[in-house]
Formats: sequence, structure tokens, C-alpha cells
Amino acid sequence: QDLLLPPGSLFELLIEVKSLDGGGGGFIALDDISFSSQCNNSNAALPYGTTPKPNGTLTTPAPCTYRCNDGTCIGKEKRCNFVPDCAQREDEADCGECDFESSTCGWQDDSVGYYIWARRN
Repeated sequence: QDLLLPPGSLFELLIEVKSLDGGGGGFIALDDISFSSQCNNSNAALPYGTTPKPNGTLTTPAPCTYRCNDGTCIGKEKRCNFVPDCAQREDEADCGECDFESSTCGWQDDSVGYYIWARRN
């Protein structure tokens, strides 16, 4: 969406990103930002305004249920899932082995359709 400003008006472009999970592993992509040749630098004080309220509903993130050694929050569902999500792989440490002989080791069948699995003695 184009934002057209009256000639000579002062403005500041502020791009603010806030991580909702407290970690630093996110990213943001910006595309097609351009300034015309009539856009000049200014050292004048900018007029202060109010920040518009965001459209939609903001949700409060759930509390961190598993935090990596570097502070990244990955959530307890990613602990011991055979995929290292922490930089130092600590989310997969001390998980123990599972041979499915005595239990399903926390796994459950989410199959749909013809094929399903079940542990049998």
C-alpha cells in the first residue's frame, strides 16, 4: 500500500519488531520500500503523534515451558522429539531411549484413514 505524504511534511519511518516468545530466533522480511528523490533528510524535530492501535486482536503468548541454555524458548512439546531445536541440542539430551517394548514412550497415534499403528505385546 502506498503512503503519500504532502510535500515538505516531516516524517519518521519506524519499523518495530517484538518477539512474542522472548527468544531471538525470529525474522522479518520487508519488501518494496522506496523513497522518491524529493525525500530529503532533515534535522528538524519531528512532530509527535499517537501510535495507532493495531488492527485485530493481540494475544498474550503462553509462558515458556522449556528454555534452551541460550535463553531461547522452544516449548516443552519440542523436548525429546528427536529434532534438536536448541543451538546446543540440550532439548534432546537425557531423553532416554525408547524401544516400545513396555510403552509408547509418550507417542500417540494421530493417523487418519486406512493405516493406523498400535503397540502390541
